[in-house]
Amino acid sequence: MKSKKLISLFLSALIFISVFTTLPVCAITRESNSVGATYSGTTGDCTWKYDDTTNTLTISGNGAMENYSYNNYAPWKEYRQQIKYVIVSEGVTSIGANAFYGRSQFGTDSKQTDSLLTVSLPNSLSTIGNSAFSCCTSLQSIKIPKNVTSIDAYAFLNCIALKNIDLPDDLEIISKSCFEDCISLKSIELPSKLTAICYHAFWCSGLESIYIKNNVKYICEYAFDYCENLKSVVVEDDIFLQEGVFSFCSKLESVNFKGKITVVNKTPYNDAGGFSGSLFASCPMLKKAVLPSYFEIKNLYDGDTDGKKYPIQSYRNFDDSDNLKLSNITFNDNPKIINGVVFSTDGKTLLWYPDDLTASSYTIPSGVQTLAYSSFANQTYIKHINIPDSVTQFDGRVFSGCSNLDNVIIPDSVTTLFDFQNCKSLRSIYIPNSVIKMYQSGKESLETFENCENLVIYCDKNSYAENFAKEYSFSFVHTESVYCHFDSNGGKAEYNKQPVIPSDIYWNLPKATKNNYNFAGWYTSKIGGNKITE
Repeated sequence: MKSKKLISLFLSALIFISVFTTLPVCAITRESNSVGATYSGTTGDCTWKYDDTTNTLTISGNGAMENYSYNNYAPWKEYRQQIKYVIVSEGVTSIGANAFYGRSQFGTDSKQTDSLLTVSLPNSLSTIGNSAFSCCTSLQSIKIPKNVTSIDAYAFLNCIALKNIDLPDDLEIISKSCFEDCISLKSIELPSKLTAICYHAFWCSGLESIYIKNNVKYICEYAFDYCENLKSVVVEDDIFLQEGVFSFCSKLESVNFKGKITVVNKTPYNDAGGFSGSLFASCPMLKKAVLPSYFEIKNLYDGDTDGKKYPIQSYRNFDDSDNLKLSNITFNDNPKIINGVVFSTDGKTLLWYPDDLTASSYTIPSGVQTLAYSSFANQTYIKHINIPDSVTQFDGRVFSGCSNLDNVIIPDSVTTLFDFQNCKSLRSIYIPNSVIKMYQSGKESLETFENCENLVIYCDKNSYAENFAKEYSFSFVHTESVYCHFDSNGGKAEYNKQPVIPSDIYWNLPKATKNNYNFAGWYTSKIGGNKITE
């Protein structure tokens, strides 16, 4: 029995040794002298040596360093808190991921201060790995060598003392969160070949101004979000943007975009989908802007745009940035501005009826074909709107939030509506037979008239509008498609007819023009008749 136990113990010991010896071993050599000690070992294709008399870590060799992680720390971890100087020698081509991560020696204690002061990098270097210098909280300056073409995500995240960094001209991408929380970084010169600034790249950094050169094509989500010292932005050329790129920049005073803005649901550097706007939201000091009058939205999943012009103020782009008014904006694409209302250059699209215009009624000029997305949104003064027959397209949410809008007549040139959300005072709307859907995409819903609780829909019998009213429990009244026609007697009227709605009135009548004549008003007959005054 005893011999069996001995054999069992012996076998167990062999199994333990066998398993144990398969684990990786990181050999560290220690050499002592009368002053101190040096420690050395290997990292990837290179070697490392730490001298505790000078607090210097030196990386030497030809090739790449090893990549490390939070569960596989760099072999100099035990001395990391004492390291003040890092020298990477010529021949080294890559700084490994997490190689000098500043909190690896602190565990969960984020209050400690890292001791690394200076870093010297060789011209042989081409890549800086993920989180390589993250949380090096005492590092103030670093020069990236000219041959570096890739700096990976989080490389300098939370380097709170970093004031100066020289980036090489050949660098094409500033990666995700690369300079996030670099609160002492007040300025940076972007490389001449840079094409993309990725997600959170400068989030919560100390930048006071940024000049984005014409080679930059993409700025990803929240790239400059919460840069609370940022005062001015210049973008030299056409640009693809994602949401919130300059939101919550509480000291931002001016932006200057010299080209077109296209909003994208993803970029080659960021797969996030959707777009909720807020490009300049919560920038209360923003008072001066050079911008295009509209932007386009491009779906990079299928490579196409929807062809619509979205007014620059839509999609909550200026939410809580109340000091930016139309009078403070210079448009870089020369739109038409008529009586404070912004139209496309050709006059066919009404882009923006500003929410600070105080007139209670407005007649859209004849010739306008499209009412752009949110073009009247949140306009609280307007009560009555006249829409000419030339209008064929409502781009969505056109009158959303017009809380005092009272009645609307839709011309029979329109086929789709999705435009009256939160029009709480809307009392009546005439919807012609031409309207065959009331939704924006995919599925009909109540949202077209959401929170329009007192609405009566005027429509023809058996029409789409009647079925919609029944489906969503709106009151409706049949009309007989009776119109009031405006005969301009050889001239040209803003519009030529309006449907007759029982017990309703026309708040505005169209104006008419004729060469060498002055318009005297509308009468009940060409000869004689009574002048219509209201």
